[in-house]
Amino acid sequence: MPKENNIKSRLKEEMARNNINAKKLAEKADVGASFVYDILNGNSKNPTINKISSIADILGVDVSYLLNDDNNIQNNSDNVIELKSLLLESSKTSEELVFESFSSQPYFFQREWIDKQLKTLPDNLFILITEEEIPQLSIQKNDILIIDISKSEATNEDIFLLKKQENIFLHKIDKENDNLENTKIIGKVVWLSRRINKY
Repeated sequence: MPKENNIKSRLKEEMARNNINAKKLAEKADVGASFVYDILNGNSKNPTINKISSIADILGVDVSYLLNDDNNIQNNSDNVIELKSLLLESSKTSEELVFESFSSQPYFFQREWIDKQLKTLPDNLFILITEEEIPQLSIQKNDILIIDISKSEATNEDIFLLKKQENIFLHKIDKENDNLENTKIIGKVVWLSRRINKY
């Protein structure tokens, strides 16, 4: 089977496994139905990684599974970046932050989106999966955050990841009332994504 058919065959297999049709998959993933049909019919020449990621999430598979060995996807170091993930528990007891790359749940982003939207370099960014709900910050458990470590100067009303002794926590800065003595600012939250529960 040609490599270009990998994504087509894998998508069909996962749709069958999930008992979902193209129209319903497109609706749940918030992508156009024509996008899904084009892949299934072998007519998609350059499907975007963001849409593929949405589809993979609904199907409950790693995006790398759908992307693997597919020459039609722009999946190379020039235009698609995998952000490393912070290992929270290990980082609490370590002097340095501990990251995991090429994890079982990789997160890919387009370099152009990082450049234009986040206005930073990929090496400044990492993923944090929240472990608990933080109502005062409107953050839910398992939210996916991107933290920018180049933004380590406190700015009012922005959410930062902080470390104080062995505690690592998210906090909205209030420069007038916050005492940040002996607190290290790890980085600023610059993006948040929330999973939609699958029913």
